[in-house]
Amino acid sequence: MQKDSRQSFEELADFDLELGSATSSLYRNGRQQVKLTVKIRAIDVNGNDLALSDAERKSLHLVQYKGSAELPQEWVSSTTYDGYEYFPASERRAARDGAPRDTEYFDFYVSSTASSPMQVAAQITRDDGVIIRTNGTTSHPDKYPHKHDSSVTLTPVTPPNYPLDHYHLVKERVQGDAGEWNPTFIDNHYLSLNDNRGQVIDFRAAGMTMNPAGMVQWHDKVVTETHVSYVGYGQPGEAQAYFNPEIYLENHTPDPTVLRPKPGQCTIILVARADIRYHNDSANRHNGPCLIHVEDVYGNEHKLRVTFASTTNRFDLTLSKA
Repeated sequence: MQKDSRQSFEELADFDLELGSATSSLYRNGRQQVKLTVKIRAIDVNGNDLALSDAERKSLHLVQYKGSAELPQEWVSSTTYDGYEYFPASERRAARDGAPRDTEYFDFYVSSTASSPMQVAAQITRDDGVIIRTNGTTSHPDKYPHKHDSSVTLTPVTPPNYPLDHYHLVKERVQGDAGEWNPTFIDNHYLSLNDNRGQVIDFRAAGMTMNPAGMVQWHDKVVTETHVSYVGYGQPGEAQAYFNPEIYLENHTPDPTVLRPKPGQCTIILVARADIRYHNDSANRHNGPCLIHVEDVYGNEHKLRVTFASTTNRFDLTLSKA
């Protein structure tokens, strides 16, 4: 087999680690990420631009600035963006204007569960085995002298613990009416969150569960009762409705579609009916509360409980902290 005759680059004209998101802070929830960009321009012995080899590209990764050790397990580096919004605003791309045409850029996304800041650097291994880092060190100073010095210090932030009054459950009639003798309707209760500055923080689509998936309450606990309210939910902005399959609703089947879902807000669905006979097991085992677990767009978790307003009020819902 013919040996690859490609020569390793002579040196890196540029080898810099830059911040690619708006800030180097991140919530220490293991989900939110900071974007870092490595800028590299390799040249050959004649000073001409030279593309990195596949092996050199694959060797590129982040290390600790001090000591050059691998990142500890509380810090996770990936080349994949997981979709959570940056802290606290949207992405600011690394400055690339005016860079030479053959400069290569490599993006890394770092999440953390650590409690202390971490200064990070980049490291690459040349095809001849020489390791070069942006902390000014190399594995073979005789073959590649110290030259590059750039880093980013990442600062983990404890997720906020919001008081109950920052969460809002707003009721909206989406179908039917509450007639005195035959109340048949669907109310959506939209769950939203305001931060400490009063700004709305969206909840993340497909980032919500409710356990159990629903609850039920009849007007009265007698076998002849047919007036009932049952509750399910929809994930933020999603049209799929979820209900507790263990609740017996006679011949009635819940609508599997959320009416009027709202982006960024969880939907707690309350259905009132007058035609479902009382079921003792469902009434006593599945009358709530339900635990809501939801992630916001920054990857922070929120746990709440939802219950019927009272044993005599099945048309309203109440929130509490879990």
